[in-house]
Amino acid sequence: MKSKIGFFLILGFFSLGLGRTFAQGSQELALMTFNIRFDNPADGINAWPNRKDAVVEMLKREKVVIVGLQEALLNQLNDLKTGLPGFTWFGHGRDDGKTAGEFSAILYDSTWFELIEGKTFWLSPTPDSPGLKGWDAACPRIVTWVRLKNKETGNSFVVMNTHLDHIGEVARRNSALMVSQLAKDLASTGPVILMGDFNATPESEVIKLISQKSGLAEASSRIKEYKPLTDCTYTGFKGEACEHIDFIWISPDIQAMDYQILENDLGANRLSDHKPVKSILVI
Repeated sequence: MKSKIGFFLILGFFSLGLGRTFAQGSQELALMTFNIRFDNPADGINAWPNRKDAVVEMLKREKVVIVGLQEALLNQLNDLKTGLPGFTWFGHGRDDGKTAGEFSAILYDSTWFELIEGKTFWLSPTPDSPGLKGWDAACPRIVTWVRLKNKETGNSFVVMNTHLDHIGEVARRNSALMVSQLAKDLASTGPVILMGDFNATPESEVIKLISQKSGLAEASSRIKEYKPLTDCTYTGFKGEACEHIDFIWISPDIQAMDYQILENDLGANRLSDHKPVKSILVI
């Protein structure tokens, strides 16, 4: 079962394939944010080797062309690249700025998009210094961004992806301010999408700060049949939790057509301890 916010009358068109071209050469694209849970053997039946094929099949089924991944390790990124012909990714390991530790990588279909530029910043007082924890954070935290060019329309836009700290309140607040300023700066050059696991709920100070400071809007709020974000995006592997902490944000020059929180329950196990969040955007 899927939880949906959107123009239900047009959903039937989506099954015909995305990529419809609109006025001024903009195009309909399916994007997703998804915390895939790092490859941890201690997860048992929910360990990555038992989930990766289902994750690949879900991404194919949903016809997404860009995915912001959180918690991905290098081997997981390579598994997804192998399972999704034509896809590649951009990002840096948070521990050393190269390959060590979790990535906030951006997975994209290279048959659709050309990478123009990209960078990773550390959410700390020294954003260009790899591996450092910011303020009271439990882990190094990063934001990765790319500028992609649509090969068909020629339009370019920025995708940002982040994962804020789960422990440090000061770190989350300051990280939200840093990410918001970066989004504002990048939006001066064209459309911007910000996605990620913010470890903060819709009513939190962190989410309010992003709403106030970034110049972006949470994607579902741009949809006519908007409803408050009450559905869970973090569930845990046993369904023991229910928090909405994963979001997609868009700049004013992007139109949101649909927003879905997809199911993660496979029966015997789950895709992840988070649900994928998908939006259909016109860029």
